Amino acid sequence: MTRSKSDLHSSFITICLICFLLSYSEGVTQPTTPDREFRASWVTTTWGLDWPDPNHSPARQREELKEIFDQHVKQGMNAVVFQVVGRGDAVYPSERLPWSYILTGEPGQNPGWDPLEYAVEEAHKRGLELHAWFNVFAVSYNSFADSPLNSDQPNVRYTHPEWVSSVTDDLDNEHLWLNPGIPEAREWQVQNVMEIVENYDVDAVHFDRIRYYTGGYEEDQELFDENNPEGFIDIDDWRRYNVTEFIREASERIYDIKPWVKIGAAVSSHYNQESSNGWPASYGYSEVFADSRHWGEMGYADYLSPMNYWDMVNPPYFDYITRDWAAVSGDDYMVFMGTGPYKQSVLNELPGQIDVVREEALEGQLHYRYSNIAGGGDSYGGRYTDQVLVPSAPARSMDAPEAVEQVQAEPTGDSLQISWRAPGNTGNSESRLKFAVYCGNCSGASFPKILSITGQTDVAIPLHHWQETDEAAIEVTAVSRNYIESEPVHQTVVLTSRDVEELTNKFRLHQNYPNPFNPVTTITYDLSKPSDISLMVYNTAGQRVAVLEESHKPAGRHSITFDGGELASGVYYYRLQTAGGVRTRMMTLLK
Repeated sequence: MTRSKSDLHSSFITICLICFLLSYSEGVTQPTTPDREFRASWVTTTWGLDWPDPNHSPARQREELKEIFDQHVKQGMNAVVFQVVGRGDAVYPSERLPWSYILTGEPGQNPGWDPLEYAVEEAHKRGLELHAWFNVFAVSYNSFADSPLNSDQPNVRYTHPEWVSSVTDDLDNEHLWLNPGIPEAREWQVQNVMEIVENYDVDAVHFDRIRYYTGGYEEDQELFDENNPEGFIDIDDWRRYNVTEFIREASERIYDIKPWVKIGAAVSSHYNQESSNGWPASYGYSEVFADSRHWGEMGYADYLSPMNYWDMVNPPYFDYITRDWAAVSGDDYMVFMGTGPYKQSVLNELPGQIDVVREEALEGQLHYRYSNIAGGGDSYGGRYTDQVLVPSAPARSMDAPEAVEQVQAEPTGDSLQISWRAPGNTGNSESRLKFAVYCGNCSGASFPKILSITGQTDVAIPLHHWQETDEAAIEVTAVSRNYIESEPVHQTVVLTSRDVEELTNKFRLHQNYPNPFNPVTTITYDLSKPSDISLMVYNTAGQRVAVLEESHKPAGRHSITFDGGELASGVYYYRLQTAGGVRTRMMTLLK
C-alpha cells in the first residue's frame, strides 16, 4: 500500500538518521514505530458508556471531557472519535435533532452548553483530531431515552414513523432502524450530517451503523418495487445501492463546502464469507448490505475502520482478518483497524495486535472503547511511546503550508519554553494549522523525535529530554489540515539553567572550523573528566572513512586536525564517543 509519509526536511532527517546508525552496531533493525500512524479510541456517549454522567454538572462534565483528551495525549494518541449522534439524538444544539438524554437524564432537555463545540476546541488545543461519530441508520433507543412525541423535537420514530423499520431479535428485543430504501429518509439523514459540518470545525465525520439491520426489513420488497431507479434485479444489490447512495451523497456535499473534512466509517470486519475463511459472522456485503470496500475505491470514504474485535488465539482470528484487509487495500483509502479491548482477551494481547497492523502496513488503529484503555497503565506495551502525525489522506490537498516564524526557545526551571508565530492568516477553519515540535538531539532518540503536536503556538517541553547534553536542538513545522508539513525552522539553545555541578559531568563536541573546509579542518572537544575516547568520521551512507583518535584523554580541551584531501566533496559526520555517551556533528567538504 502506498503510504503518505512525512516529507520532513531532508537534511535534518539525514543528520538524525546517521546519528542513529552511528550509535548502534550494524544489523540492528529499524524501529517498528511508523513515521505516520492513526491512533484513537471511540469515545461513546450512547448510554453514557464513556461520557457523560447525566448526574454531573455541566462544569464537571467539561472537566471530565478534558481529562479524556489529556489521557489520549498522555498515551501517545493523536485523534479522538467522539460520538455526537447516538440514536437520532444529538450532543450539540441542533435545529433538526433532539438533545440526547445522556447530558441531563431527560431526552430533549437543553443542558445549557454545547459539548461538541467545547470538544472541538479542547481537542484542537491538544493537537488531536476530532472525528464526529455519527450513527446513521440506528435512530431509536426504543425506550424512555427517545425524545417523546409531545416534546419540541420528538425522535424521528414519532415524526416519521413511515421511515422507521422494526426488527425483533432472538431475545425478543425490538430494534428500530431508519430504512435506507426510502430516499426521503436518506436525505433527511444527509441533512443532519451537513448541519454538523456547516457549524463545527470537525476534522472528519465518522459513520457508524451505516448498514441494514441483519437480513433487511419486511417492507423491503414493496420499497424495492417502488424505489428502484437503477432497475436492479437482485434486491440485495438494491439494498447495497441504498447504503452506498447515502455515503456518496454525504461525502460529495461535505467536499463541496469543506474539502478538508475527511469521511470515515466503522464497518464489518468480515467483508464477505471468503474474507472470514468461512467462520460464522455477520458479513458486511451479504448480510447487512454494506459494500464498504466499494466506498473506499470510489472515493466516498477516506478511511475504513473494520470492527475487528477478535483475539489471535480463537477463530475468527484478528491477524487473519487484518491480513485480508491488507491484501485488498490500495491507494484509494486508508484502513484504521478497529480493536476490541472491551474484551479481556483482546486487551491482554493489544500490543501484539498493534504489531500485526504495522507488519501489514495498514495506517493505524482505533480502539473500542475509551474506558477500556483509559487506565493508568500502558495498554499498548510501549507501542505509542513516540508521538507521530496522522497519515495524509490520499484524496485531500497535498499543499504544504508556509513555514512558521520567529521560533524562540528559553530554558525556564525544568522546562524548555518554545514559542513561534504562525504563518499568514490561519484564523479560519480552512487554513487552521497544527504544529509539530521536533528534537534533533534528545537522549535516546534514534530518529527525528516529535516532542509535541499542538494547535497552539507555544509549548513547554521537560528538560529531561536533553539530559545527556547542554544544548537543545529543536525545529518547528506547520502542519496542514491533511498533515502536510512546512519547511522546518531550526533553533538551538544552550541550557544555561542547568545546575553547574551537573554540567561538570558532561562533555562537548564543538563544530569543526572552518566549515565548509578544503581540505583541512580542526575538530575540538571538551572533557570534564578523564575518559577513553574514539573520534571517527563517516559518510552519509554510514560508512567509516577515517579514524582520527582512539586513546585515553585527560580532562580539558582537545583538538585534532582532519585532512579530507583523499575524500570527495560532500557531507560527512564526525562522531565522538566517551564513557559519558556519544556526540555527532555534520561537516561539509567543498573542493
